[in-house]
Amino acid sequence: MTEAQRKLLELDLKKAEITKYYEEVDAALVAVRAEIGIDGYFQSDDGCVYKVAKPKGRYVQFKELEYLRTKRADEKAGTLSVKEAESKGFKVK
Repeated sequence: MTEAQRKLLELDLKKAEITKYYEEVDAALVAVRAEIGIDGYFQSDDGCVYKVAKPKGRYVQFKELEYLRTKRADEKAGTLSVKEAESKGFKVK
């Protein structure tokens, strides 16, 4: 495996952890909204002020590249079929 391939693998293994982080942020945001409402403010102990707001819009970025991979043992499905990977000469576990 090359250094670039090793780095991609390292990052892919963190994906579930990162997804969980964003789910926790979203849940916390919903809880804060319930407390102070939309357009409500609060201040942290370090002096930073936060405002709960509805987004004005979302910028959608279409990426030039993506990666697909076969499923891991603990997953129901991957984004690359085992059949396709094996047709390219790989032995999928």
